[in-house]
This record gives sequence, C-alpha cells and structure tokens, in this order.
Amino acid sequence: MQHDGSKSLFDKRLLFIGRGMAAVSAVALGVMMLISTADVILRYFFLAPINGASEIVAMLLVIAATFGFGYCELRNGHIRITVFIERFAGMQNNFNIFAYFVCFITTGLLTWRGGLQFWDYLHRTRGHLSELLRITYWPFMFMETIGIAFLCIVFIIRLVKALRGEDNYGTD
Repeated sequence: MQHDGSKSLFDKRLLFIGRGMAAVSAVALGVMMLISTADVILRYFFLAPINGASEIVAMLLVIAATFGFGYCELRNGHIRITVFIERFAGMQNNFNIFAYFVCFITTGLLTWRGGLQFWDYLHRTRGHLSELLRITYWPFMFMETIGIAFLCIVFIIRLVKALRGEDNYGTD
C-alpha cells in the first residue's frame, strides 16, 4: 500500500475495511481472554467451571485469527525474512511477485474450500453442531471464509501493484 498522504481512495477504503475487521478480531481475542480467565478462576477457586468454555474459545479463535490477517498484510505487520532477498537486491520485486502469486493462489483455494464447507454446514442436518453447547458451525465457517477472502483480495492488489512496479513493500 502507498504511504503518507499519497494513498488512493481505494487504498484508504481497503484500509478502513481492514481496520474494522481487525477491531472485530481484537474484540474476539478480548472475549477469549475473559472467558479463559473466568473459567480458570471459577474452576480452581469455586470448583464451578464454565460449561463449554473451550468450545466458545475455539469458535472465537476462528474470528480472532482470520479477521486480523488482511489488516496485518496491509500494514506489513508480519514476519519477513530478508537474509535471502538482501543477497539479490535487484530482484526484490521478482521475489515479491512470486510470493504474492503463491499467497494469492493459496488464499484463493482456502476461500473456495471454506465457502464450500460453509455451504455444506449450512445445509447439513447432522454433524453441524458443537458437542456440548450445540452451537451451529456455519456462522463461524462464514466468518472464516470472509476473513481469508479479504486476505486474498489484499494479495491480488499487492500482486497487481508489484507487476506494475508500484509495490513499495518494505519501504517503511
């Protein structure tokens, strides 16, 4: 993404969506921490654990993880290994193109399979509920698909910008 005041309207909107998804991710992570902490306190001090706490935390983890991926990529917030790329300084854009292409294909496949699994859970009559609390899986499968689809869109944009020579990844 472009930096400073040179961001396009499209980039600003994409970042706005990413921030919103990251906020949802942060709320899910906070609720996970509260449930886990309360479960431990209730279990060890009052011998009254929260029934289904691990199920709730596992389902919230889907949201916490996938909704933050796209924003992390938009902000270049992930780990980047530069030792190899620094040896081939003039080829950094080629490496980026290759990496964005592989990531686009991977997230595209994950989005497609996640969408199929969501559709399957939505129309299933058996095996679509959690064991203890009987929470249906399809809303979480849908949110997972949305989170990965957003990341896929970010990789498409990065790939196109890298092919045009506009990608300024790592210039912060």
